[in-house]
Amino acid sequence: MTTGHDAHIDTERAILAQRASEDAPIACRKLTAPQVMDPAPLAVTAGCPVGELGALFTSSAADVAIVVDTDGCPVGLLTPADILRLSRLPDRPDLPPLRAANAASLGAFTARLQAPLRQLLEVVVDLGASHVVVVSEDGRTRGLIRSHDAMRALVGRSPVQLQPARTFGS
Repeated sequence: MTTGHDAHIDTERAILAQRASEDAPIACRKLTAPQVMDPAPLAVTAGCPVGELGALFTSSAADVAIVVDTDGCPVGLLTPADILRLSRLPDRPDLPPLRAANAASLGAFTARLQAPLRQLLEVVVDLGASHVVVVSEDGRTRGLIRSHDAMRALVGRSPVQLQPARTFGS
């Protein structure tokens, strides 16, 4: 039985196949990560207390936070849903505060700055990544591509212009 999610994935794959074909507009085939990514994603340091993240998510309206190490390299992702799940844990004042690095999903899908749109779409569609962290050659976070950013590029809409990235916590 096909679920709504499966139908959605099949639709994305069909669009990908059509746009990646030789008939796709040349401009679409030449797009790279910087032209599609959000250059100002919410990023938090690994040591940021999880208790501070709820306020950051609500004030920034972000759907994900990239957890970065001291060099700015991604170590994982946190979502508002993660914070809500953690808020259901019993309060333990005898334990040190939970830090972002301990609460984040381990690892993150990444792509290099000059990755072509076709490669990014393979990660989003074939691997099921809803977020791809764009990194420089030295592995530092430079931006974020959400699945809807990739879709926007396919249908020819320009990404929203955003402010430079900020990192919170210490």
